[in-house]
Amino acid sequence: MKSNPITSKFSYRILAPIWVTLPLAILLGFILKNILSTQTLPLIFAWLIPFLLYCGMLIRNELKNRTVKIEITESQITVSGYLGCGKKRHYNLYAVSEIKLCEFWGNSRKYEYIFLSQNGKRIITISEFYHSNFHSLKQALLDSTGRMEKIELSFLDEVKLAFNVLK
Repeated sequence: MKSNPITSKFSYRILAPIWVTLPLAILLGFILKNILSTQTLPLIFAWLIPFLLYCGMLIRNELKNRTVKIEITESQITVSGYLGCGKKRHYNLYAVSEIKLCEFWGNSRKYEYIFLSQNGKRIITISEFYHSNFHSLKQALLDSTGRMEKIELSFLDEVKLAFNVLK
């Protein structure tokens, strides 16, 4: 019997990258104005440019890898990054080698994440923080594959994951 595909739904927390970016942009505008008024241009290149690149990379990774639109069928998972506006990628669920579940501390509670890997490379991250129907997606993966390994990550692993370094 064929079941209907399940599609992810974003929660209000999808705006988190914008909530973080907007105050930083305003603060950086004030700092830039003060630096330019004192005519210390080398300070811009020494401090501000690396900081902007760092923030840009962090937010880009978050939008590309965590804020993904997902559709799960019996044998396939389709994912597109950048709030669903990115290129669609299709994966056969039977070719996925690992499905791992782990928890991370947010501001006030723990959030679950699911990592799907193929050939030792993480291909999809599904986040309870960004998806309001996370538990339905999790159940659909369990129903389709019958497997999910729970793992524990250290604080250092969580930091690596934030920068998309952890495989």
